[in-house]
Amino acid sequence: MGVIHLIDHLSPEVITLVFLPPILFQSGLCINWHTFRKVAFQALLLAGPGILVVAALTGLVARYAFVGYGWGWPEALLLGAALSATDPVATIATVKKLGAAPSLSVLIEGEALLNDGTAYVLFLVLRDVVVNGKVDGAGIVKTFAELSIGGPAFGLAMAIATYVVLCTVHKKPVLEIAVLSVGVFSTMFLSEHMSVSGVLAVVCFGLFMSFRGKYGLSPGTVEPNLVFWDQLEFIINSLLFFFSGTIVLDRLKDGKGDDWINLTILFFTLQATRAIAILMMWPVLWFTGYGFGWKTFLMTWSAGLRGGVSLSLGLVVAHDPVYDKTFADQFTTQVVGSVLLTSVINGLMAKPLYQILRFNKKHKEAKELYEHAVRDLDTEMIAFAETLREDVCLRGANYEMVMSSIRPEQDQTNIGKSQWLSLWEHSLEGVAPINHTMTRSSASESTSLCDDQNTTQQLLAKEMFVEFTKDGIYKQYETYVHLTPTAIVSAINIIEVSADSPRKFFQHLLAEMDHEFHSKLDCLLRACLRLPLLREIFIAYKFNRVQNLIQMSRALQAAFQDAAISVEKQSGISLLQDSLVLRNYLLMQLGELQSNNPGLFSLSENIIMARLVLNWRKDRLDELLHGRFIDLATREREVRRVNSVLRSFNTLVIMWKLRTRVFTHSCTAELDDLYRIPSEPPDHLFPAVPDSPQQQPNEISCEASEAELHCEMSTDSEQRAGGGSARGEDSSSSSNSSSDSDSGSGSGSDNVEVV
Repeated sequence: MGVIHLIDHLSPEVITLVFLPPILFQSGLCINWHTFRKVAFQALLLAGPGILVVAALTGLVARYAFVGYGWGWPEALLLGAALSATDPVATIATVKKLGAAPSLSVLIEGEALLNDGTAYVLFLVLRDVVVNGKVDGAGIVKTFAELSIGGPAFGLAMAIATYVVLCTVHKKPVLEIAVLSVGVFSTMFLSEHMSVSGVLAVVCFGLFMSFRGKYGLSPGTVEPNLVFWDQLEFIINSLLFFFSGTIVLDRLKDGKGDDWINLTILFFTLQATRAIAILMMWPVLWFTGYGFGWKTFLMTWSAGLRGGVSLSLGLVVAHDPVYDKTFADQFTTQVVGSVLLTSVINGLMAKPLYQILRFNKKHKEAKELYEHAVRDLDTEMIAFAETLREDVCLRGANYEMVMSSIRPEQDQTNIGKSQWLSLWEHSLEGVAPINHTMTRSSASESTSLCDDQNTTQQLLAKEMFVEFTKDGIYKQYETYVHLTPTAIVSAINIIEVSADSPRKFFQHLLAEMDHEFHSKLDCLLRACLRLPLLREIFIAYKFNRVQNLIQMSRALQAAFQDAAISVEKQSGISLLQDSLVLRNYLLMQLGELQSNNPGLFSLSENIIMARLVLNWRKDRLDELLHGRFIDLATREREVRRVNSVLRSFNTLVIMWKLRTRVFTHSCTAELDDLYRIPSEPPDHLFPAVPDSPQQQPNEISCEASEAELHCEMSTDSEQRAGGGSARGEDSSSSSNSSSDSDSGSGSGSDNVEVV
């Protein structure tokens, strides 16, 4: 009841001055100016004489056909004026999505933009008649002229002034959008204060910005500005529908049957009057603009939705005390009910009608261009998938199974249970192990060489390394590389936590990576393996965790390499050896993860490879759309197909298909062996590892060649020779036993052995 009371007491000035400007300006800003200029005369016919016809015929029906209301001509015509403005948001979105020609969508959008102003002016003129109870012909003409001429002139002047201010601001998106917002709302406020049409002023403001004013914005501000106004318009429309729906429900729950009868009559009246108005203008529409055939007539007629402007005018009547309370309730009920009915019925009718009329029928040349583009896309996708076979983190993926499931010429969009079980059994045989010879102690000693040289240049290089690494991770997230939010959060958290201690950055980085791979939560959840239901939940958790660790490792490896190269270019300090140590350490961790969880690791590799290829395909579809090789409807259809295949690689879907006794028992045994013996707390930064190479779980393999690594390591060794030798002499007596036991370890960078 508190919400309804608050809405009932909402000021009409708030609705007019706050809610209307963003809706009107966004429509004008986003319109295609070139196409609008061509269809402007058609839009003016529909928004001028057409509006008068609709308002007059709707008022005629309300005057004589409404049951139990007893309205006079002023009240009936006021309802016709409020409902004469169209807002075909659903229809425009549908025709654009289906690939309609711009001439159709811009005509519908331009008519809605112009008739908003016409309907508002007509509403203000008739409001004075309803309130005063008398008709003054000369006063009506004078008021109409002031509103319809003064509003556009003032809006154009405000738009030019705002454009001049924007030209003085450069590359400051927040300030530029703020200046534009002040201009839009000031235009509405000052127009109403000067007794001219604020709606027409804001409409002209938006059209000027679409034609010329948007070039006053910095190039980097154009896209954020469009996003800002789209989002603001969406929020305000949502609030208007919420307020209106709340009021209607409150009215109708205690209402009479007359409200429902009149609402039904009014809905069919709006459909009929719009058709009559378009037919009356058809002879002129036929010979202007891009023409006006019968298909265009049907689509324009079906676009007669009522929306934000009608809702605002209905709420103004509901909250204005100058109107009779009974009339205000009846008026608001009819307006809001008509908006809801037309939005649902006409909005749902747009897509099937468009498809029946076959607007999207392609020409022969367009079909050939599309087929050629798709063939090239398929070839490029297969080539991209081939490159993933060499990825050290994805060598265990079953390339043939993945590609057979997502190959474009096949209709299969789902992977069967038998395929996943076969892949699981194949993974248990040991597929493409990740080999390594690195130890935790050798990695710690190698990174300590850099951390011990904390000169000003070294600290600056570390700061640059942190920023470049974070940028590299974000760039991978923005492109087609599939990184889950969990993987992104983990990777960024590792970097930021390590950066808190810049003097020991690389050692803390190794420690954070080690903690990420060996979570204490895994050991705490080991008890779940004893209970049937919790056992499957724990397996699903571990499945997701393995995927996230693989994706995090891939992201960090690429980011480390690019960051080291960027740091050396800008500062002259080489961190390539440290980057190699970090990457090899990640491979060591992945090798241990694979040896401990071979089945889950192999399944995760297949899922990640499939998602990478499919997300790459979606990214290329956007490029083809931008290059006009395919239309929006084709792009949406292809994206839906890609998404349907992606859903088959969802973790929960796979877990459900693998929900068999063999899979559950195998996973349980695998995880039970892993967590049976709790690991002892390490007595130094990293836990000890077996001494002999034969006891190492795997052999590591890295992408860098031996010669390349030797060159990089020798360069860094020369740079660090002074500090390394002194520290080696000081610590030789205390670390003899440790160095003797580690057969693969030496001093400094010689600890890293990469094949």
